[in-house]
Amino acid sequence: MVTPNPISQAPRGPATIFPLRIDRASLKQGVRTTLAAVVSAMIARACGLPEPIWAVISTIIVMQSSLGAARQVWRDRLLGTALGTLTGAALLTFFPSSLAVLAVGLLVMAIVCALTRQPHSAYRFAGITLAIIVLPAYTAPAWVISLHRFLETVVGLVVGMIVMALWRGADPAIESIMKRPDPPQPTSTSG
Repeated sequence: MVTPNPISQAPRGPATIFPLRIDRASLKQGVRTTLAAVVSAMIARACGLPEPIWAVISTIIVMQSSLGAARQVWRDRLLGTALGTLTGAALLTFFPSSLAVLAVGLLVMAIVCALTRQPHSAYRFAGITLAIIVLPAYTAPAWVISLHRFLETVVGLVVGMIVMALWRGADPAIESIMKRPDPPQPTSTSG
């Protein structure tokens, strides 16, 4: 009995790279995310913001959601960034950068988020922003650094949402890949 060669049975055509098949929806999502990230970096640079990387990161985070979920991510990221930048600026106005200042800031923000019933993701974004502001040794005043981080994040969020809204109707397959669960990760069996 002859076993058929699986490579010879691979689909052929413009969407196939021998012997792999390209997922067009994933490729389009990658192109869409790349476009949005580049536009975010260009806008941040044009505005004279010193670290456009934060605009790019915010764009990529938003772009990895469906449009409906992106609205919630956008809200949580914006709220968390605002809380983290305000907390960082306030603390660094009175205290030098240190782990103790980071710890106090994280606890204060946890209390604020709990009192205002914010989602855990808003606190997570606030904590990341606070660490970015409080831990490095910057030469500019804390409020300037905080304002830059906030504006860089807003640029990334806004560009990501605009690109998603404009490109959304172009291909429903893009929305379908955003709803697909991630494949299970192999577990380590080392002991």
